[in-house]
Amino acid sequence: MFAAARVFESFLGVNMYVTILVISIFTVTYTALGGLKAVVITENIQVCLLVGGAINGNRSQFDGSPRDSRACWPPAWPPP
Repeated sequence: MFAAARVFESFLGVNMYVTILVISIFTVTYTALGGLKAVVITENIQVCLLVGGAINGNRSQFDGSPRDSRACWPPAWPPP
């Protein structure tokens, strides 16, 4: 919650403690009204989005050839 509160504080100027309180109340209310099933469904959607983004991000970094020097990250040392 701290990270989200810092984002709201920097972009919208909302006090960090107020943001943490609002997010906490929203989360507890969402869980109480929707039950555990709603939380599990929401977390599954988040996992799908995160894994899909990670796979897409990794695919765009290299062409898949093991001989590709850009396959992971550039070396930390300068080329000879």
